[in-house]
Amino acid sequence: MGTRTLIVIASALMPRRIRTALRARCIPTQLAPLDDLLDAYLAAVLVNLGACAAAAWWLGTGSPHVLVVIAIAAYAIANTVAALIVIIIMSRSRLTQAAEWAVLDYIDRHAPRRGRPPETIAEYDAERLKNL
Repeated sequence: MGTRTLIVIASALMPRRIRTALRARCIPTQLAPLDDLLDAYLAAVLVNLGACAAAAWWLGTGSPHVLVVIAIAAYAIANTVAALIVIIIMSRSRLTQAAEWAVLDYIDRHAPRRGRPPETIAEYDAERLKNL
């Protein structure tokens, strides 16, 4: 929950995740950890676009704190761009490498959790695929 909140508020301040996405854009196994946070990146885009709209409205009202509003708008734009980079890379990867993502999704759904041994055929399959 903390990581998701940080992504929504400050996705531009997490350059390591963006760098990982850029470097591993063709490797779904390395992008898989970012896939769990995709909803947070989508929320970041919406929240920061809302902040940009509020800043534009505030500038239109003749606010005396122009520099503060411009700084907030610039920060929101940077966060939006950072979140959009990750979203675009993840979407492109999922579209171009659908078969590899299907295997990763199958493993994620069926792999045994918390160190317990596999009990069903699907869990044995997922365990085998995971070790390939």
